[in-house]
Amino acid sequence: MGIIWYITYTLQMTTILYITKIIYTLNPDIEVFQVTAMKSLLSILLLAIALNKNLWNICYTSVDKSRDALIALIFKTFQSAASIFISYNAMKYFAVSITNVVCSMTPLVACVLAYWILGERIASWTIFAIFLVLSCVIMIIFGATGEEKETMQANVFALLLLGMQPILLAGGMIANRKMKKNHPMTLPVYTAIILMIASIVGIRLQ
Repeated sequence: MGIIWYITYTLQMTTILYITKIIYTLNPDIEVFQVTAMKSLLSILLLAIALNKNLWNICYTSVDKSRDALIALIFKTFQSAASIFISYNAMKYFAVSITNVVCSMTPLVACVLAYWILGERIASWTIFAIFLVLSCVIMIIFGATGEEKETMQANVFALLLLGMQPILLAGGMIANRKMKKNHPMTLPVYTAIILMIASIVGIRLQ
């Protein structure tokens, strides 16, 4: 069941990236913070409608208030908001394929972090797979030619942010393990709020 949900999540995220790319193509002057502000606003409205009277219980009463769980929730909230911004920012400058290839490193980084932080064991074939996929990703990125290469060279900061994405996403996976008692909708609510605040600040500063 977990595999099915992960496949569904991957398909959903890929679809969102394509839709975002279309938005930027049709509206080249639109800013990333404008897109993230609209996304967070819609998320907050939909969550408020769906959760209704259970909102307080989900966001406060039922939250695991142990130190490790709270730290994990804070980290995961800001990580999720940052990762959303990075994804939408990458779509403004890079092809969907490049973004997906870089993000495909997330499970590999998660394996390494799980070994260091959670003490999980890693099989030899997993280590081999990590280096194999990492090598493929590096070859794809540094082997870019033509317009894609020029775009990367012209937007180094956006490329650096995209390179941080697998680390952030993997760190979020580890944080999830620290707050298993929380309601599944607790994180989306806080993420939408933080993303909305950050987007408004970003728009004001532009």
